[in-house]
Amino acid sequence: MKIILLILISSPLLFISSASAAVNIHLPSETEPLLLNGKTIDQRQLQTENGQQQLVFKYLESYRQFGSQRRFTSEAIILTFSAKDDHYQIKLPEINSAKEAERFNNKPMVEIIDSKGVNLDYQIDTLRKQGMQVGRNYPLEIKQYNSQGKVAAISQPQSSTMTSTHHTEIKSTSINNTTVDNQPKPQASTTTTASTAAIIAATDANNTPLSEDVSNNRSQYDIGKMLDFWYQQADEQTRKAFKERIGVDK
Repeated sequence: MKIILLILISSPLLFISSASAAVNIHLPSETEPLLLNGKTIDQRQLQTENGQQQLVFKYLESYRQFGSQRRFTSEAIILTFSAKDDHYQIKLPEINSAKEAERFNNKPMVEIIDSKGVNLDYQIDTLRKQGMQVGRNYPLEIKQYNSQGKVAAISQPQSSTMTSTHHTEIKSTSINNTTVDNQPKPQASTTTTASTAAIIAATDANNTPLSEDVSNNRSQYDIGKMLDFWYQQADEQTRKAFKERIGVDK
């Protein structure tokens, strides 16, 4: 009798819990989860409430070209769609060449499939930032993006919860230090670029050596580009260790 009473008492609680997190979203292992409805995430099995969803992630893939392994890291992808009381799986296209990687970055396309195999409609865009990519403030960036009412913007991000899940490492072997040939390269900010251009233009026709301050300015710019390049080549574990070392959480 006590067991029956316990079941009857706990059943409404189970129903309430299920109703409050009725949407389940599954990201592929070849992704870096960034945000769900404006909140930072680091898992690929996600739970959230019914309604409009805004998911931000990167596509991390590797392919062979000219006998060597290449790594591809996409721009941050913004995916917005409506979901209710179901399980949803995000599917990404295969990347087998530099051309396909560039095409995906310029015009990303995905599939969102529910438990019945039906494809959902969605809005998609990229969250781009010039210059250094390490230590980006994605919650702030998406807030600014939404305030501008762009393609995949939402008006009111809702709360979301994440289930406990094990991170699956991206499958890659003996990856060398190369990158996508046509992938957009990190650029300096407008201020840095203008400053460097002015410095170079100021150099006279006699090739007068640059001052120590000028040389240092250009060196720092080159170092920034190198740091960003190697960060893009690193796997998830190495990126995480680097962020911890420089005191960046995400």
